[in-house]
Order: sequence, then C-alpha cells, then structure tokens
Amino acid sequence: MKEFLPIVDENDNIVDKIDKDKFDKTTGQIYRTVSLILFNLSGDFLIQRRAFSKATFAGKWQNSAVAGHVRINERYLDAIHRETVEEIGLNLRYQDFIEVEKVFIHTKENKRRFMQVFAAKTNFKVEELTIIHDEVAEIKMVDFKEFQKMIEENPEDFMNSPEVALRIVEKARVKIENSYSQAIL
Repeated sequence: MKEFLPIVDENDNIVDKIDKDKFDKTTGQIYRTVSLILFNLSGDFLIQRRAFSKATFAGKWQNSAVAGHVRINERYLDAIHRETVEEIGLNLRYQDFIEVEKVFIHTKENKRRFMQVFAAKTNFKVEELTIIHDEVAEIKMVDFKEFQKMIEENPEDFMNSPEVALRIVEKARVKIENSYSQAIL
C-alpha cells in the first residue's frame, strides 16, 4: 500500500501530497514529522540509536523514543500514537500525549520539515517494549544528567544539535511534570 505524505507551506497548511517512496526531501518541499520523549514514572526517559542501515543519521542517538512521518489525512496526534505502537509496541491513550513544541527544521541538504514534539509519562519496562530492528539499533533509559554527559562527551553520536536536544528534553520534562502533577491533584 502506498503511503502519502502531506506537503505543507511555511504556515503548516497542506498544499499537496506526495508518495513517500518517490519523495526527494532535498527539493525543499516541507513535510511533517513527529517525535516522542517518553518518561517513566521515575523521570528517566527512553532514547534510541537509529539502525545502522538507515539512509539518514544511521547509528546516531536521538532524544526521542519514537519518531516518524505524518501521513496524509492524519493529525500530528494520530501520527505519534501510530508511531508509538509501530516502533515500540506501546499503546498509550491519546490523552497521555502532551504537545511540547513544534519546530521547523531546515537542513544543509535543503530538507525542510515541521516536527511536532510530544512527551508522555507512563509506567513501562524497557524489556517489554517491541523494537523494530530495521528502525532502531538500541534503546536505553537515561536521566537528564546522563543524557547531557553523553552529548558533551560525544556530540557527533547524536542526530540533533546538542543545544536543541537538551533544550527540548528539558522543556518536555517540565511540561510532563506540570501536567502529571495537575492530573494527580
């Protein structure tokens, strides 16, 4: 089955669609992606190293547990829910996802995309997650200080700029803690 992606303008309005398999992202057409920073109840979060067979950022760590494309006729929230089930086998409720930030990324290769970052906090065990090894080489739980140390010691091992990765994780941590404490009250 063909997978179509929405092409959007600079204001994130859909202007076209394109077959994902035929899409040359270096044309500068803007597409949509999602990313999830997944926290456990202790406040640690799951990071993944992309599969070494991936066409882009092979073997690089990313600050998200899950990431992927938004399909045509799919909201950002639908996409992150689908990707979470597909990539790690975790079926969270829609209300578990909290919007952190939508960022616009323009790479030196002229790839342009909106990335909606979500955060979620839930009780899970890493060994119970289902990992798709075509997508992910390795996963691990880290706390913020360990993540910061990993980035400082080996920034070339990460797909995002260190500053952006740290800022987004910290923003996600604050948002998830505020939301989680509100839910308990």
